[in-house]
Amino acid sequence: MSMVPGSAAPEWRRNRDRMTYQTITYGDNDGLGVLTLNRPERMNALTRTMRAEITDAVTRAQSSARVLVLTGAGRGFCSGQDLSDAGPDTDFEKTLREEYEPMLTAIYDGPIPTIAAVNGAAAGAGANLALAADVVIATE
Repeated sequence: MSMVPGSAAPEWRRNRDRMTYQTITYGDNDGLGVLTLNRPERMNALTRTMRAEITDAVTRAQSSARVLVLTGAGRGFCSGQDLSDAGPDTDFEKTLREEYEPMLTAIYDGPIPTIAAVNGAAAGAGANLALAADVVIATE
């Protein structure tokens, strides 16, 4: 089952054209979309902002690219959830349902092929991110 954002979509999704990325880079060149997780100092650990940006970039790629490559900056693909991003009152079930599931579903159910170019550690949620892609190519 694919999760399609409804009218109650978060502000960043409704105003996609104005979203600027802080934690990822995305570019589309001649049909090749490249989404790079860009927090190398934290091994590209996922934050709330990063999950929103990934979901947005994947959605953009699906309307403009013929294929999407996911990769990480620096020496790792993604070390999973950034634990410093979660507070003591974090509702993890809600986070999984409202942030992780839409991000992974957008990749998994997308209409274009996705390739995870895993250039180092892919741990925890980072492994899930890689495995949502159609093809995974990884370094040793």
